[in-house]
Amino acid sequence: MRKEIYRKSFHFLMILFPIFYCFVGKWISLQVFASLAFIVVSLDYLRHKSSVVKVIFNKIFGYILRDHEQEGGKLCGASFVFIAACVNFGI
Repeated sequence: MRKEIYRKSFHFLMILFPIFYCFVGKWISLQVFASLAFIVVSLDYLRHKSSVVKVIFNKIFGYILRDHEQEGGKLCGASFVFIAACVNFGI
């Protein structure tokens, strides 16, 4: 139950994305989220290729990842969230 509360807390934090957009504008938002998306997707990809990155990644984010996100060979949901934010801000 606690794990699910942490997960939902991160979901609620995503409401800050459009608020950030409203305060700083389209281009700054796109630059910030493109940078964050690059970092998040890179780390997510590297955790599947490097056991060292996987251990560090799971220590930091493992408590909020679902089992299929931890063990599967696919990107986790956060990667898709940041990619979607970039697409949204770019339109």
